[in-house]
Amino acid sequence: MAQLRPLWEHLTNIAPAYRLAELGPDDGLPSEAEREHRMRIELEDIIFAVSRWLPAGTVWPEGARDRAAVLHEACEEFSQTCGQPAVRGSALSSPLWAVHDDEVDDVARAWATLQPRGQQLI
Repeated sequence: MAQLRPLWEHLTNIAPAYRLAELGPDDGLPSEAEREHRMRIELEDIIFAVSRWLPAGTVWPEGARDRAAVLHEACEEFSQTCGQPAVRGSALSSPLWAVHDDEVDDVARAWATLQPRGQQLI
């Protein structure tokens, strides 16, 4: 769960509407496994949502580092438009990798390496 946190924090900060209600141990999600499951759902939802802000024809790359870079681009576009849909030409490829935990883990690790030390991406 710790490896997902930097990516999750960034994505939920730029797209807070996709963040599920804050729940703690007294609210019905006492286990770390359940909290991680919610975190993964939020990540998947936001990745699919912000990918719509990529330029037409964008294809998600195969490598985790390249995916993290494209995701960062999508986040930047999303942030710059305040989440207002932009008119795009043709559809881009869906981030199907976002539904696979191991691939999300790889992107989360790569995401952490994209950040300059001591700075956040936003």
